Amino acid sequence: MQAAHQKKMFEMSGIDMQSQLAYELAAQGPIRPINSKLPIIYGIKCIDYEGPEFTLEIQCINEYETYLVGLIHEIGVRLHSTAHCTAIKCIRHSYFNLDHALLSRHWDLKNILQNIRMCNRILAENEHVLKQTSIALR
Repeated sequence: MQAAHQKKMFEMSGIDMQSQLAYELAAQGPIRPINSKLPIIYGIKCIDYEGPEFTLEIQCINEYETYLVGLIHEIGVRLHSTAHCTAIKCIRHSYFNLDHALLSRHWDLKNILQNIRMCNRILAENEHVLKQTSIALR
């Protein structure tokens, strides 16, 4: 499943899989699809299994909740079983992770302003996040 998505990643970028450009981009790492609406899976890893329950870590781009729920169902079908998503937790979005999130008990002016400054610093250090100049992910 992961390999199919990685192949799709190149197809959606409009690059010939047999070209030198495709090789050079693959050497740089994952690439972005041209269409920002299509979800692409970069990695799926089972990080916890206590039958019948399991936890997956999914690295993807352009995803949305309904797509992820459908992906879990598809995994169950491919395993000739059933699978149901009970929770989705986003642990990272670009350069932002759980360390940059505010707990509800910290929702006051001081902490919000401090968090805005921290996030603006991250965006300033990584301008390519807002202004994409290459199809290669960094």
